[in-house]
Amino acid sequence: MSKCYYSYSFDLDSGLILEENLEKNVLSPLRVLGLKTPLDFDDYIDVWKALCYPVFEDDGDVERLSRSYFKKAYARGESTIEIDLEHNPLKSTYAAKYTRVRIHLFEDEETRQPRATVLWEDNPELEKRIQARKQC
Repeated sequence: MSKCYYSYSFDLDSGLILEENLEKNVLSPLRVLGLKTPLDFDDYIDVWKALCYPVFEDDGDVERLSRSYFKKAYARGESTIEIDLEHNPLKSTYAAKYTRVRIHLFEDEETRQPRATVLWEDNPELEKRIQARKQC
């Protein structure tokens, strides 16, 4: 998890993010966007998309970054979802990043409720692919 710079978890039924986990010297994306916990995951993602102009590696991934999709994936037995994206360097409200969003879906042992842990990781491989495409 050394590439992870930001993470949070939430119950798939309520969708509420109660707290975020940050690596040292990383600004809180929530605070940068003027938000704070507790916060509904889909509301957060809607604000993030509107203000940070993400560029998804796969066009279909924009729909996969939602609580509804996570719930359906969990019901199908999926345990991990990965989404590659770039925070647009021309429009982003914070430093441009090449990111892999890795979502782990699981049943909470204590509550027996389905949960998601969302990890935002540096993705140098995506950066190399994008840079190579720009050189062509």
